[in-house]
Amino acid sequence: MGRDDIRDVAWVINRYIQICERRKQEVMNDRVYHPVHFGETDALTADCNAIMDRCDKVKDRCAKEQLAGFWELVYYPCVGTANLMKTWCLAAKNRFYAEQNRNEANLLADRVKDGIAFDRALTARFHEVADGKFNGFGLSEHFGFLHWHEGDCRYPLRIYTEPANKPRIIVSKTDDTKYSIGREWLDSRLTFNDFLRPDIPSFVLDIACGSREEIEYTIRCDKPWLSFSQTEGKTALTDRITVSIDRSLLAGKDSACIIVSGSGSRTEITVNAENKSFQGYEPMTFIEYDGYIAMEAEHYHAKQDAAHAGFRLLKPYGRSGSAMKVYPSTADFRGKTDKPSLEYLFEARTGGDYELELSFAPSTPTTAKPTMQAAVSLNGEEEFVFETVKEPAAFYPTCRQWSEEARSNIKQYRCTVTCRPGINSLKYYPISPNLTLERIVLHRQDQALPESYLGPGESFYVGKTI
Repeated sequence: MGRDDIRDVAWVINRYIQICERRKQEVMNDRVYHPVHFGETDALTADCNAIMDRCDKVKDRCAKEQLAGFWELVYYPCVGTANLMKTWCLAAKNRFYAEQNRNEANLLADRVKDGIAFDRALTARFHEVADGKFNGFGLSEHFGFLHWHEGDCRYPLRIYTEPANKPRIIVSKTDDTKYSIGREWLDSRLTFNDFLRPDIPSFVLDIACGSREEIEYTIRCDKPWLSFSQTEGKTALTDRITVSIDRSLLAGKDSACIIVSGSGSRTEITVNAENKSFQGYEPMTFIEYDGYIAMEAEHYHAKQDAAHAGFRLLKPYGRSGSAMKVYPSTADFRGKTDKPSLEYLFEARTGGDYELELSFAPSTPTTAKPTMQAAVSLNGEEEFVFETVKEPAAFYPTCRQWSEEARSNIKQYRCTVTCRPGINSLKYYPISPNLTLERIVLHRQDQALPESYLGPGESFYVGKTI
């Protein structure tokens, strides 16, 4: 193998490990990642396609004497996993689009079937490698485990829809569950706030067909600071239109009206946008958007280490790619005033009660005592010590918490905090040994976060490259 091949293999293995770190193959199904929220399935599908493409290129260049080892150690586990994960994502979108009666659902159902067939063909080919050296290695079931064993496993369901007789346009945003078919007697209005966030340059509009006849449409807009990858079309499946913003044409806050019309329907879309200056803000200040602030642990505003212990960045690591952990990992700060801390700055738009969620790497206590504690302090108030062990009497493999953390590869603690309008400071203090902080999310208590597996992507922060 040449250097390019080695780099490709290293990239594939890193992506494969992170995919499995987020969710292991045997506990994956079509209900894990949300079909559209925060682009979860699209991002995972893109990673899986990239893994499969790179593996194919390396395999085609692989020397004959290296091919069997490449198949065993890289190609079969990585391509097989990528195909499995992608197939479950397609099944999730198939179900979601079928619920909206999109014609595209039928195409995705066929792709789910293709994914299952690919898995079987891949295993058959693996069994032939090196004159059958690995024959039988892939005979266990791969999809849909309900238990620790393959018994009663279930393959993805495929749902086919029947298109409507009359032309039907289904308008939505690619990463949103709300949609409109543009009929007067139904709610035909949509509102999108993506451009209130300064680091979002575009979003994608789905114009989908839900009928036997093709749909025709046109797009009109009343503001020059929005542009479209196309403004008219005709489709029997789905056209995806990129809507882009030119903030140089926008002063302060404004709203635009987009009209999608045709085939007897008319959908009105309000797009709210803002061009905001962050002059005077401290670096690494996170800005609330759509009711939440999401912060990766590595993006702190300030770090304070103790005399004989301090934080280190772990990267790549965990579900989101990085984490902060105190070393030595045996350091225990119970009853001590000299302990490390991480400070995070964020702007709350209106203040009030927020749900605070701290995500840690899954772990069990390192001592005989069933406790793993940490503390937080908001805006200089007294430290609040919290316990991450929910079932102290049985925090071992027999308890529900251990099972949940093992499946999702995350330990989470939630509580309510009261934020003030404007800039807030949150400090995090480790107390028990071996707690590894991955990310922090706050969201307004009166505004639920969209359902998802990984949670929202990281919020914009001052100093972030756009």
